[in-house]
Amino acid sequence: MAKILNFFNTTVFGEQSESLLSWINSHKNNQEELRSIFLNLDCALKYVHDHGYCVANFSPTSISVLNDNARCIQFKQLIELPKDLAQREEIIRQDIFKSSFLQIAIYCNMLNSLTFQILKEKFNDLIFFLPAEDIGYYRGIIERGASVYFCEYRLEDFRRKLSSLGENNAKFNMINEIIAGNNYFNSLIYQKINNSSNAAFIHFLIIPTIIFFSLFLFSVICWSISAFSLIFN
Repeated sequence: MAKILNFFNTTVFGEQSESLLSWINSHKNNQEELRSIFLNLDCALKYVHDHGYCVANFSPTSISVLNDNARCIQFKQLIELPKDLAQREEIIRQDIFKSSFLQIAIYCNMLNSLTFQILKEKFNDLIFFLPAEDIGYYRGIIERGASVYFCEYRLEDFRRKLSSLGENNAKFNMINEIIAGNNYFNSLIYQKINNSSNAAFIHFLIIPTIIFFSLFLFSVICWSISAFSLIFN
């Protein structure tokens, strides 16, 4: 049975938190702020996947923004990814699709009415609500089933634009540092993952150690019995 980690009522810095839905309602008229929150959303998603978990619920009421900081995104419930590589990759692809679905629903102001079927059938009618520079990304996810995080897409897009302008790598390194900063926040927010992984690693080490020690002890006892038998015979 897959392990479930809950982050309901979990604090990190003693901070206040609000649901993503509440945050969106106060920022929905600013497209750049929405793009920023979505980049950070996928940074958090990638961190969760990289540490062996997936997201149980992409409802905007089950995702929190901590301390009114768009870089601090907390999914409220995580499920351990399966060990099978094919299953693992498929679940990750589905999570990325669900994240994109949520982002498009927010841009289109259709959180309560958009469905997967409508999105796939009417995507070309909905692109007018999306930032022009991100349409290609969402098309790849929705129509071609691509498995690319929005944060990775933005990073690569930024690198290409700098390269075409003949810019040096300083600005590219800057956005790399921003994503690295996100990983620091995520390491604190999702500390339960790290604790769980450490416990699993310790368990992984303890069992072989016990077995090895038991075999060693058994060998010593057998040798002792054999030695005593030789002496008294």
